[in-house]
Amino acid sequence: MRRLAIVSAAIASLTGCGSVALDEARHILGVVTSSTTASTPADRPGLRPFMIVGATGGLVAAQTGTSPDGTIYIHNRLYVKTDSGEVVVDTDDYFPPGSCVEITPAIGEQSSTFFSYRSARIVASDKCGAGKAASG
Repeated sequence: MRRLAIVSAAIASLTGCGSVALDEARHILGVVTSSTTASTPADRPGLRPFMIVGATGGLVAAQTGTSPDGTIYIHNRLYVKTDSGEVVVDTDDYFPPGSCVEITPAIGEQSSTFFSYRSARIVASDKCGAGKAASG
């Protein structure tokens, strides 16, 4: 069963279809102070996954590497005030200033002050209580 989970995770990471695993033990609570619109260029697949399958993979990698797709993700950059200071989160979601939010970083995410696009989940929360932000 463990082997199946490892193989599934490897395939998902190679295909880019896997979702981000969240570190449920880490939650950051705060209040949105402002937001801006930001953009992130789409990542192109690296050559390594294609090279594993030999010459055919090399041809596919060459085509992928030379065809500019120009995809850019437009998202919101939220500035969140916590007891520990300001946290910046890039997300598809929008929360107006004054919203209480809870940020859950991805597993392995080292930063506690900046979360790049798709590296954390942010949801509305009712835990701030009278505008007071907490971090945990």
